[in-house]
Amino acid sequence: VHTAIKAHDVLQKMERAYRHGHVKAKPDGYAYNAVISMLSKSTNPKAGKLAYDTLVRLLDDVETATGYVDTITFNLAIAAQGGGKGAGDKNAAAERAMRLFDLMQKIHHENRSSPIKPDTISFTSMINVLEKSNDPKSTTRVMKLLRRMEELEKGGSDVVRLDAVAFRVALRVLSRFGDAKRAQKVLSWMEELYESGREELKPDEACYNSVIWAHTCNALKSSSQKIGMKQQRNDRGTAASLAAAEQAQELLVHMIQRFRQGETDILPGRSGFNAVIRAWADVGGAKGIQKAELLLKLMDELYQSCTTNFSADSATYSVIISALAKSTKDGAAVRAQELLDQMDSKGLVDTIAFNATISAWAKSKKPDKAEKAHSLLQKMADLHNTGDSNVTVDIVSYNTVLNACAFTRGGAEDKKKALLIAEDTFRRIQESKDLAPQELTYATMMKAYTNLAGNREDKIDMIRPIFAECAERGLVGNMVLKEIRYSLSEDQQKSLFESVTKVGNTNAGRIPNDWSRNVSRKYQ
Repeated sequence: VHTAIKAHDVLQKMERAYRHGHVKAKPDGYAYNAVISMLSKSTNPKAGKLAYDTLVRLLDDVETATGYVDTITFNLAIAAQGGGKGAGDKNAAAERAMRLFDLMQKIHHENRSSPIKPDTISFTSMINVLEKSNDPKSTTRVMKLLRRMEELEKGGSDVVRLDAVAFRVALRVLSRFGDAKRAQKVLSWMEELYESGREELKPDEACYNSVIWAHTCNALKSSSQKIGMKQQRNDRGTAASLAAAEQAQELLVHMIQRFRQGETDILPGRSGFNAVIRAWADVGGAKGIQKAELLLKLMDELYQSCTTNFSADSATYSVIISALAKSTKDGAAVRAQELLDQMDSKGLVDTIAFNATISAWAKSKKPDKAEKAHSLLQKMADLHNTGDSNVTVDIVSYNTVLNACAFTRGGAEDKKKALLIAEDTFRRIQESKDLAPQELTYATMMKAYTNLAGNREDKIDMIRPIFAECAERGLVGNMVLKEIRYSLSEDQQKSLFESVTKVGNTNAGRIPNDWSRNVSRKYQ
């Protein structure tokens, strides 16, 4: 990692010595090229900037540069902008690479006999640098680079030719920014070139998967835009996410059909299936969940028939269970439980799947949902205690069980059981050394008493110790105050606050700052 940096330091010492009169210390073109070459292979985040500066210094010294700076020198300096890890500024690196690339084109345009002219490696190195950048302009740039390659090739260039590497990396760039429209065009472009006889440009699994991911990225964006919008805009967001999911699935099916026709190099992998399943899950609703489950079934069928060497993994199941947890459809919790049981039989269960299933039960209308949620919580604890590192009972697990209890419907007996479960769950949180209660924890436990204890006169006595602990932890925020105002009369509220503080005239509208010191700003 540091060898290239040390070489650059030596080069600078030679330059300084020469400036101070040591003529024999002047570095020659070989020295500059050697350092740039080393920097192009370095993973040091400073390597790109140093390679750029080194080439600039070499170009400033016309005498030294003559005969030593060529296309390879520029290509190595451009490649250096795409290397490095950690703190390197990838956007700045992309700009440096573009300046070098543009300079190559300018030099070649002004002097056709110059040894400096962009070749295929120049273009692919430039596209590779853009893949690392976070600048959305990268999508436009890679398209221009591909079109320029096409233009030069058609113009008879002997050093530039469209190749699979350039296309693959360009597709990754477009995929990363969710530019599905351009990604689809590039894929079609590759297919046309392949069909015209350019066999080396046949799109492979990675190319198709990049386009699938671009579509699913659009589906996720459209889905997220639905949150907090007016209904008209919600409908547009739903339509966009639906269209993106359908396009991703169409491409997935196309790959499967071609595979079955004998093209064994383009079968979508697990990641391709999971991407489309996620897109449908985020579309949500009956249609989205049904499509996701059909793909899950297809994955298993392909695996069982030995067509593929992969089956659904925990991520596959968890995405669908999470979609079911958001569903208002009757039977969603039961289906989520069935999928969790399938995961369990295959040894795939994890915290995400358990929490999503508990959430599905919490949202259901089943009168025994508190018992179902609580039994899953206990199973999580048992698995964790027996050494299953994939399952950890976190505060989300407990809060969701409390929610299932607080919103239990049914008869008096159902509510009585739910309240007992809520109290047991809350006690476990209090006794745990690993769990940190949240404001939501206290607000939900209070809600459980409000909804399940009926009109009992001692309700305030149930809430009092919970509120006292909440205030002591500095977690009295809007959620807790809203619940208190809803469940208690003004006199009861005053009594509650005064029992926790010695300050008189304390009410729900004004509380000591210390009570809310640890509340997230989001909920203050």
